[in-house]
Amino acid sequence: MHPILTIGLGGFAGAVARYYLQAWANLNFPSALVAVGTLSVNLLGCLIIGALAAWFQAKELAGSTAWFFFVTGILGSLTTFSTFGLETYSFFKSGMTINGLANIGAQVLLGLGMVWAGDKLMQAWL
Repeated sequence: MHPILTIGLGGFAGAVARYYLQAWANLNFPSALVAVGTLSVNLLGCLIIGALAAWFQAKELAGSTAWFFFVTGILGSLTTFSTFGLETYSFFKSGMTINGLANIGAQVLLGLGMVWAGDKLMQAWL
């Protein structure tokens, strides 16, 4: 299968997953301090990408069709940070400085921690 088609199919699946997970989180945590829907998809995506990157590298499959489908396609559309930027900007623009700063801290620090955790989980499993 052509890499672009593989990425596109994965991107479709990731975008649909993002929509449902973000909607669920926003519905269940409507008054959270941060943009909880975006935080949820970004943390989950960071955990999964940490684990998959470790697995694909261990199996010498980085750059394979499966890599394009799962990492570039699904996770690429699931964990976009463009929404993060827009929501953080909106907090600051609305005078909600504490919310904006909390959003930055939660997205970046927790996201990096989840990539580390995903890597460690996969390394232990391998």
